[in-house]
Amino acid sequence: AGAMEIRVPEEPVVALFGQDATLHCSFLPDANFSVAELSLIWQLTDTKRLVHGFSGGRDRLQDQGRGYANRTALFYDQLALGNVSLLLRRVRVADEGSF
Repeated sequence: AGAMEIRVPEEPVVALFGQDATLHCSFLPDANFSVAELSLIWQLTDTKRLVHGFSGGRDRLQDQGRGYANRTALFYDQLALGNVSLLLRRVRVADEGSF
């Protein structure tokens, strides 16, 4: 697979405790791009703890950090368009950090 440019906003995401937050991330897919080819890992920058994994057309959550269980999702209907943003539900103080 060739290299691609990933786009993320420069400004930090501000989320309220207990509310849902979207961490925006996107890329411009090739014309022949298939979601089945997509491998995606959302992780914490400092600890590398897995927040959400996706490959082979489905979620890969076996190694997901315990604190993120049942709190993360992708925008599955938009993956083929290059939207690989993460939905983080019920934000906690412990979620603060760089992803």
